[in-house]
Amino acid sequence: DALALQIAEGLCRETRAQGALVWLVEDSGDRLMLSAAHGRSRVDDPPAVLVPSAFPATIAAGERTEIATGSPQALWGALRHGGRVLGAVWLTDKLEGDAFDALDRGCVERFLHPRPRCV
Repeated sequence: DALALQIAEGLCRETRAQGALVWLVEDSGDRLMLSAAHGRSRVDDPPAVLVPSAFPATIAAGERTEIATGSPQALWGALRHGGRVLGAVWLTDKLEGDAFDALDRGCVERFLHPRPRCV
C-alpha cells in the first residue's frame, strides 16, 4: 500500500492531477484491488475491485495509457509486465481545469514503465 500511495502521489505531481486512484493485482491475478487514493477525486465511492472489463477499450487491448473523455476527464494508465496487467491508475481533475494531453500520457508511461539507465 505504501508503494501504491507513492505511485499516486508521484503521478499527481508529474501530471498536475488533483486526484489519483491506484489498483494493484491481487495474489490470484484475476482482479485488481484498490490500494491507494490520493488527493481530491470526483469519485465518491471508487470500486474496491477492478476487473479487466472495466478498463477503457484501448487499455484492455494493450495500450499503456488512455485519456477518457467525459466529466471528469480522466487519464488511465496500466502497469504491465509480460503483457499482463499488474496495476491500473486513474488520474482526474488537472489543476487550473486544463485537459490531459500527450505530454501527460508520456509522463504516466515513463513513470509506470521506466527505461533502464545506462551506466
